[in-house]
Amino acid sequence: MDIGGNVLHLRKTILKLSREKFGERLGVSASEIKNIESGALARPELKEPLYNLMCREYGINYDWLMTGEGPMYPETKEDAIERFARENGYSIHITKFLKLYLSLEGDIKDAVDVYLNAMLNTYAEENAANNLEQAAGGGIIPLAAQSGASYKMEAAEEIAEADIDYEAEGDALAAKVKAEFLREKRTEQEASSFTSLKNTGTGNG
Repeated sequence: MDIGGNVLHLRKTILKLSREKFGERLGVSASEIKNIESGALARPELKEPLYNLMCREYGINYDWLMTGEGPMYPETKEDAIERFARENGYSIHITKFLKLYLSLEGDIKDAVDVYLNAMLNTYAEENAANNLEQAAGGGIIPLAAQSGASYKMEAAEEIAEADIDYEAEGDALAAKVKAEFLREKRTEQEASSFTSLKNTGTGNG
């Protein structure tokens, strides 16, 4: 079906409007709608702005109007969520949560964000602690965690190495601070000795 046929189907079958009523909302005459539906246009590309307006005013999918392919109406937010959940195998409960969360606004959504972030951080910390304890304990790792045992051991080794590195860095920093402290004290002592000698020399003169 061509553009004219799609416009005719939209106006007559879906909306059940006369050409006058259909065109009135678009700011064009009934005769212009008739020319579009019948394909009696010398330069159909000039009607592009009218087609865009038609889609906005009547909530029609532009691709459908132009080609007749795809859904007649654009995908709603809920349609998009359901499609996303279906494609990723999410349960009905997750789908409902996504719909509810995306419908929130302002302070309520901010509060939920804070709660979710805190919950995820807590989970991450507890999971990391459990992984480290299991890896460092050298005992039997529960069956549910065996699939990640290799990763956990590597993580424990990295943490142990990091602790050694930090200890070495701390020792080096302490030595540097001590050396700087002694240098400043020596400088102060030398300056004090020089001042005493100078004053003594002046007194003798």
